[in-house]
Amino acid sequence: METNIKNYIANATFLLLKSNNINDISVTKIVALAGVSRSSFYNNFNNINEIIDYKLKNISNKIYELYVINNKRNKDLNNLLMLIINYIDKNKSFFNIIKNNFFFYFKTILDNTFLENNINKKNYIIKSGILINIILYWLETNELINN
Repeated sequence: METNIKNYIANATFLLLKSNNINDISVTKIVALAGVSRSSFYNNFNNINEIIDYKLKNISNKIYELYVINNKRNKDLNNLLMLIINYIDKNKSFFNIIKNNFFFYFKTILDNTFLENNINKKNYIIKSGILINIILYWLETNELINN
């Protein structure tokens, strides 16, 4: 049940972030939209930044799952990057919300996922840099670079 409450709060926060600056969002607005009490909010999070961290951790875990699935299949880093792009496409609204801080957040997700799992560091640095720039371009223009 606690995870559901956390998800309700996180989803409400990101709905508000679609049309509001983070500084304009209050706990009152979040709990009203989430349908939970203030005490439920504070039992799960101390502030809005913790909600963002929670959502990023979930995304990091999902990307790690993609890594594990890919590693069992063929260990192809290019294939993994396509899995990540497809995942981001399915969650594009979230990534559009965080795109102003995208590099920092996404780099953190990639580092946590790959550097802790013995990926070749040189390949990781090159391909993650390419991936980050492709995704930033895509989020800004809604045009995916295919090659």
